[in-house]
Amino acid sequence: MDSTLTNIGDDEIVRVWDVPSKKQKQLLEDHGRRWGQITCLAWLESIKDALTLLSFGTGCGLVVIYRQTKENVSITHLMRINIK
Repeated sequence: MDSTLTNIGDDEIVRVWDVPSKKQKQLLEDHGRRWGQITCLAWLESIKDALTLLSFGTGCGLVVIYRQTKENVSITHLMRINIK
Protein backbone atom coordinates (compact mmCIF):
# COMPACT_ATOMS: atom_id res chain seq x y z
CA MET A 1 0.00 0.00 0.00
CA ASP A 2 3.05 2.31 0.08
CA SER A 3 2.36 3.68 -3.39
CA THR A 4 -1.39 4.19 -2.90
CA LEU A 5 -3.22 7.44 -2.25
CA THR A 6 -6.91 7.65 -1.40
CA ASN A 7 -9.12 10.72 -1.58
CA ILE A 8 -12.68 11.34 -0.42
CA GLY A 9 -15.16 14.20 -0.53
CA ASP A 10 -18.67 15.55 -0.77
CA ASP A 11 -19.39 13.54 -3.94
CA GLU A 12 -19.79 10.25 -1.95
CA ILE A 13 -16.94 8.64 -3.90
CA VAL A 14 -13.66 7.09 -2.72
CA ARG A 15 -10.89 7.24 -5.30
CA VAL A 16 -7.83 5.00 -4.99
CA TRP A 17 -4.74 6.16 -6.88
CA ASP A 18 -1.44 4.59 -7.81
CA VAL A 19 1.07 7.34 -7.03
CA PRO A 20 3.99 6.30 -9.31
CA SER A 21 1.78 6.01 -12.41
CA LYS A 22 -0.51 8.91 -11.39
CA LYS A 23 -3.48 6.79 -12.45
CA GLN A 24 -6.70 5.99 -10.67
CA LYS A 25 -6.71 2.32 -9.64
CA GLN A 26 -10.27 2.06 -8.40
CA LEU A 27 -13.44 4.03 -7.79
CA LEU A 28 -15.64 3.04 -4.84
CA GLU A 29 -19.15 4.43 -4.75
CA ASP A 30 -22.63 3.67 -3.54
CA HIS A 31 -24.79 3.64 -6.64
CA GLY A 32 -27.88 4.11 -4.45
CA ARG A 33 -26.35 7.35 -3.07
CA ARG A 34 -27.08 6.32 0.55
CA TRP A 35 -23.64 7.05 2.02
CA GLY A 36 -23.75 10.83 2.24
CA GLN A 37 -20.60 12.90 2.54
CA ILE A 38 -17.55 10.80 3.38
CA THR A 39 -15.98 12.45 6.42
CA CYS A 40 -13.06 10.22 7.44
CA LEU A 41 -10.99 7.34 6.07
CA ALA A 42 -8.39 4.90 7.40
CA TRP A 43 -6.34 2.05 5.94
CA LEU A 44 -5.74 -0.83 8.38
CA GLU A 45 -3.11 -3.35 7.39
CA SER A 46 -2.70 -6.80 8.93
CA ILE A 47 0.55 -8.55 8.16
CA LYS A 48 -0.44 -11.88 9.74
CA ASP A 49 -3.65 -12.30 7.75
CA ALA A 50 -2.24 -10.74 4.59
CA LEU A 51 -5.31 -8.51 4.47
CA THR A 52 -5.75 -4.76 4.19
CA LEU A 53 -8.96 -3.03 5.26
CA LEU A 54 -10.17 0.33 4.03
CA SER A 55 -12.77 1.86 6.32
CA PHE A 56 -14.54 5.18 6.13
CA GLY A 57 -17.28 7.06 7.94
CA THR A 58 -20.10 9.04 6.35
CA GLY A 59 -22.35 11.94 7.22
CA CYS A 60 -25.31 9.56 7.31
CA GLY A 61 -23.84 7.69 10.28
CA LEU A 62 -22.40 4.74 8.37
CA VAL A 63 -19.07 3.00 8.73
CA VAL A 64 -18.24 1.24 5.48
CA ILE A 65 -15.48 -1.36 5.27
CA TYR A 66 -13.77 -2.71 2.16
CA ARG A 67 -11.06 -5.35 2.01
CA GLN A 68 -8.09 -6.14 -0.16
CA THR A 69 -6.13 -9.37 0.07
CA LYS A 70 -2.46 -9.50 -0.88
CA GLU A 71 -3.31 -11.81 -3.80
CA ASN A 72 -6.10 -9.62 -5.18
CA VAL A 73 -5.41 -6.09 -6.36
CA SER A 74 -9.02 -4.93 -6.40
CA ILE A 75 -10.77 -3.70 -3.27
CA THR A 76 -14.08 -5.43 -2.47
CA HIS A 77 -16.96 -4.45 -0.18
CA LEU A 78 -16.96 -6.25 3.16
CA MET A 79 -19.66 -4.63 5.34
CA ARG A 80 -21.64 -1.52 6.20
CA ILE A 81 -22.58 -0.63 9.79
CA ASN A 82 -25.13 2.03 10.76
CA ILE A 83 -23.99 3.77 13.95
CA LYS A 84 -26.91 6.17 14.32
